Amino acid sequence: MVLCRPPRRQSLLTLVGLGALLTTVTLLFYPALPPLSSSSTTTTTTTPGSGSGSGSGWNRGGGGGWGAPSGRGHRFKFNPPSRDPTSAARSRYALQPFAPPDVAKQAFIKEMMVHAWNGYMKFANGTDQLSPLTEKGFNWYTTGTLLMTPVDALSTLWIMGLKDEYTAAKAAVLERFRPLPPSLRPRKPAAASSSASSLVSKQSSPDDPLADIGKTVSVFETTIRVLGGMLSAYDLEGDRKLLEAAAGFADRLMPAMNAASDGRMPVNEVDLVTGETRVNYFGISLAQAGSLQLEFQYLADVTGDRTYSEKAMLAHEGITTYPSLVPGLVPNFMDLSLVASQASKDQGFMGNYERKISYQDFGVGSNADSYYEYLLKIWLSTGDKAFLQLYRNAVDAITKTLVKTTNDDKFTFVPDAQVNGDGLVAYSKSTFSHLSCFVGGMYALGAVTSCNHLDEVTVVPRNVSVTGGTSSATGGGKHRPAADAAGTGSAACQARELDTARRIAETCHAAATVEGTVGVGFEEVQVLDGGVGARAGGFGFSSAGGSTVPNSEGSKVESQLRLYSWNYSLRPEVVESIFYMWRMTHDPVWREMGWSIAQNINRHCRHKNGFFNLHDVSLTNVSPSDTQETFFLAETLKYLYLLFSGDDLIPLDEYVFNTEAHPLSIRGHGRRKGIRWGGKA
Repeated sequence: MVLCRPPRRQSLLTLVGLGALLTTVTLLFYPALPPLSSSSTTTTTTTPGSGSGSGSGWNRGGGGGWGAPSGRGHRFKFNPPSRDPTSAARSRYALQPFAPPDVAKQAFIKEMMVHAWNGYMKFANGTDQLSPLTEKGFNWYTTGTLLMTPVDALSTLWIMGLKDEYTAAKAAVLERFRPLPPSLRPRKPAAASSSASSLVSKQSSPDDPLADIGKTVSVFETTIRVLGGMLSAYDLEGDRKLLEAAAGFADRLMPAMNAASDGRMPVNEVDLVTGETRVNYFGISLAQAGSLQLEFQYLADVTGDRTYSEKAMLAHEGITTYPSLVPGLVPNFMDLSLVASQASKDQGFMGNYERKISYQDFGVGSNADSYYEYLLKIWLSTGDKAFLQLYRNAVDAITKTLVKTTNDDKFTFVPDAQVNGDGLVAYSKSTFSHLSCFVGGMYALGAVTSCNHLDEVTVVPRNVSVTGGTSSATGGGKHRPAADAAGTGSAACQARELDTARRIAETCHAAATVEGTVGVGFEEVQVLDGGVGARAGGFGFSSAGGSTVPNSEGSKVESQLRLYSWNYSLRPEVVESIFYMWRMTHDPVWREMGWSIAQNINRHCRHKNGFFNLHDVSLTNVSPSDTQETFFLAETLKYLYLLFSGDDLIPLDEYVFNTEAHPLSIRGHGRRKGIRWGGKA
């Protein structure tokens, strides 16, 4: 899942006299790793057919992947109906316990990947992305490249077993992101200051491979694509030169963690050479601030340098203490003037939040999506129960405040909503975005994991006020896990949330293939609510009305989907949820849905030089746009390929995907095999 976002350290506290104790604790939880060095030549790779554990072998999962290290360890409870022949949900969802790879369809998707990659290499090699219609490359930051396409493609090329293409992409990435000597990395602020003006290493080195970037870059985009891509390739292959490059790049991003007030909220723009940062004084989006932690925490685990995780988690603390009108949710956009300083926190939760908030916007689409995704995945990857609690609070609030179903039960979707100062939903959109469609996959993954750990979740008050009003957006009363709304226990939770996942995924597929379009996807869709007579107008998707199907008193009209924004940007979110629903249920309908979309993309978005976005997806006016998105290679094609693979290719009880679909192993598996699951993130 990815946002389409226009161009998705303080020093460790010195504990005098406790060095030996800290060393002992570190060795217990973080086994010794060879030190990272820019001059290191040590390479540990998994060659075709030589992997370890259940993850080994060129043909693992059918049709691809050199394999990745695997091992069994303590972890979360994972029981999708597709694995459990006694599951109560099995009669509805899982038609067979084992589903073999569909090799022919895998080959079809792999050929699409090769075509996209070859087009990039022929016309855009050495740039960020391909413009297939004009046969040229395009750089996000004009003067230099971050090789967005090669680094985004690495994990997909590996998983598909495209050895030559992977080797070429890796070589380019390692050359471009060769790490600087530690003394030249803009990692730390000078002395005790956290201001950008006092950062060390402000002069670029003539040997700096990124000296030509020449401007600030998006911390969010480069974290999920560049850092995530290199870390995932390291996890899958094991070449420590990839880890060294990733750590060196992460050091360039670290000043963004230091620049904000009291280190509690990152900024989203940083100069990779000088370490200077630029603050958007209007605030920062929830996704920008809350989608860095998975990658930095993984980096801390595999390097043994806890600073990466500590700074990222401090930034996360700023999010979780931000004043919200809906407990469990965080506004889509955060005003930096309301970010708590440590002094205000010492005064109590309200601190300096005396100004009454008149309204806040909430959602799971653009500006918010991956924050909620990462709550679940940080818990899955580390076992930190604080994130399990945050996720269960969030999914409960999303279910009760944001999820909407039409009167005739035909469509379920998650629109943005505006909540007023009294905690009441004042306005709920009648539209939903393609970006929001990832949430079906999130619900499915959460259902078969977090629902098994409800006894570890604390019930918290629902009517806590942070603005002087009472949060009644969900009816007030006690806050309980969603599973307990109409039943108790893990089984009820799983059945309910899998059903929500199914409904959302089906609605998103219906929107992607709505009649009169080429059936590939959409940007935004409006839901016209149906029903019987006056009831059809009573749902209230929007305060302005106009969201219902016109009908006469007493007549029954089905709800409809109508495209609100007609473009399609090769997005992955619909097939992402389809992939998760397939893995959880093995219902063949999900493969059928994905296959239809794959064929339509190949038919309507394919060019002799690669693939392109669509300005218009209507059958009567279909028109191309001159962009081959990097996330098409990173996400869309990967999810489609894995949809037709065996469950043992990137098993979901051993890996999580970052929001750019780069797989990272969980603790106890892969490159984190020696780290205990269940500790602090």
